[in-house]
Amino acid sequence: MHDALGAGLLMVVVLLGGTAHLIGWISLVGAVMPVCDALITRKSGGPAKTYLGVHGATAVVMVAAGALLALS
Repeated sequence: MHDALGAGLLMVVVLLGGTAHLIGWISLVGAVMPVCDALITRKSGGPAKTYLGVHGATAVVMVAAGALLALS
């Protein structure tokens, strides 16, 4: 929980002071977190709709948005 709060605050700082290009790269790197969360949830026997629908979807959206911003 605390790591998510820290990551969220970091993104707020980047959004306030960064360029679209920087925000894109930070989002691409940050997509590692929901991927790891999905793997942890899967390994611990969590339901597929949680690790795919929540964490997997978050990672996909972060990669898509990050790629668009990084290429801008």
